[in-house]
Amino acid sequence: TISCNCGQVCLSFPESAPRFRYSCLCEDCRQKAVWAFSQGGPAVPLGVMSYEKGFDTIYFGNNVTVTQGKEQLRFFKLRNDAGSTSCMAKCCKTGLMVDNAFYQGMCVLIQADIANVNTDMSEPPAFYGFTKDFPQDKLATLPELYPGDTSKDYVFANGGVQNFASSGNIKKWCDGNFVPPAPASETSTTFQNLQKEAGGVEVLDLIKGAAIKITL
Repeated sequence: TISCNCGQVCLSFPESAPRFRYSCLCEDCRQKAVWAFSQGGPAVPLGVMSYEKGFDTIYFGNNVTVTQGKEQLRFFKLRNDAGSTSCMAKCCKTGLMVDNAFYQGMCVLIQADIANVNTDMSEPPAFYGFTKDFPQDKLATLPELYPGDTSKDYVFANGGVQNFASSGNIKKWCDGNFVPPAPASETSTTFQNLQKEAGGVEVLDLIKGAAIKITL
């Protein structure tokens, strides 16, 4: 199950464990989490803010049951040309799940550092993604995710999906996530249907990579 910080919203997925896990270093995940915190949302982990780690990022199939708090769901994009659409809880500004056109409707992303996650997290992250967005001096000090992990050393090239990870790690991601979700039940739905029912998507018009002012 996935729940918001105050407990008013709870989501469940039929899969007993994440279908994939990696450590995300991208600037959009950071901007999104910091923006939510500036609106009263959960604090961003200190290790993430100090560039000592990436966001712990997991995926489930796009088959979700909202067990409580459906009226609290809000959908937004960082900017018009952003690839991702996020779902957050209006009550406490917790980021709950994310969709991206690249996912082809098969999966949703969850920041396990931000939402309350109750699932099997025994499988370690497969790699670091979007190393190009991380300060190079900090990138060099990131720990191995498992013995022999060299993903932080990837040098991005050619733009597009190649900025995400090496070809081998992209294949791992695709093999884990390009799997149809479990058949819908009487109570389950999809990210896209929930988005429509909530009335669409708000665009925040944030400049890519821009810092977010936080007033404490």
